[in-house]
Amino acid sequence: MTEAPSPQQPAARPIRTSRVWAGIGLAILGHVIALCVGLGSAGTGLVNYYVWIWFAVEFILFAACVAVGVVQIARGDRGIGVGLLVGWAAGTVIFAGVCVALIAIVARSFGG
Repeated sequence: MTEAPSPQQPAARPIRTSRVWAGIGLAILGHVIALCVGLGSAGTGLVNYYVWIWFAVEFILFAACVAVGVVQIARGDRGIGVGLLVGWAAGTVIFAGVCVALIAIVARSFGG
C-alpha cells in the first residue's frame, strides 16, 4: 500500500522590518488624515458634527486597516499586514493621549 503524497507547504517569507514600519507609517498617516478631515469639517459650518465626522473616518480607517492587514497576512506578506494592525492600534493610543492633552490645555486656558 502506498501513501498519498503530502502537499508541500510553501516556505513562509520572513517578516521584513522595513515593511512593518511602512505599514505602521501608513496607519499613522491615516490617523492624521482622519484628524484633518474632522477638524477641516469644523471650518465648513459643521461645527457641531466635526467629532462625529472624525469618528466616522476613524471607523473607516479601522475597517480598512483590519481588512487589508488580514488579507496581506493571509497572502504571505506579513510585514505590511502586521504593520497596519500595529500602526492602527498604536495610533489610536497616541491620538487619544493627544486629545486628552488638548482638552486639558483648552480647559486650562478658559480657567477650568
